[in-house]
Amino acid sequence: MDTQTNIRRLVIEDFNSSFPPSKPTPHHSTVKKRRPDLYDFIMKKYNGYRAFLRIAKRKMPRTSRKERAFIKYSSNVSRHYYENCWSNLEELTFMVLVDLGEEDNFIHNCLFPSPSGHFYQIDFFDPFRVLFIEVDGVYHTALPSQRAKDIERDVYLSRYGRVLRLASKDFSDLKEMKNKINEFINGGYIL
Repeated sequence: MDTQTNIRRLVIEDFNSSFPPSKPTPHHSTVKKRRPDLYDFIMKKYNGYRAFLRIAKRKMPRTSRKERAFIKYSSNVSRHYYENCWSNLEELTFMVLVDLGEEDNFIHNCLFPSPSGHFYQIDFFDPFRVLFIEVDGVYHTALPSQRAKDIERDVYLSRYGRVLRLASKDFSDLKEMKNKINEFINGGYIL
């Protein structure tokens, strides 16, 4: 067996010894409380609790009505994004860039090298002025772990240029958002 297979087997055994398969699969919050070390490893290694449960061949825990609504919403948003390659918020941002006459200066979904050797996908990037515009939907604000990653990413990108992060709440007033983007582009707004 290779190392990855051994790690997977040990993690599954550890999980099953803490939470026997004969009992219902615990909610992720229960795992986080009882075994924070195991929970952190699962989240880093498998990019999520549900992904780990699929690999471990465990039944999904019962979800609350609120969680089911979020899963349904995020699935619809993901489907829209992958069918169109643009999120609704990115489309609105692009329309503002068109209004400002900046649409030709920005590249949508540009890949930018990350410190890990992989690439960050930047929502809008102006390579000449080195401006980064990131558009955050509900996913970015709903998950604290994602917010921490966004902050880390902003710090890294700010070494190369200026970063503007637009939250979903910023889109409630498009005129204010247009002013914010315009100030950012012209050097007045720095996050």
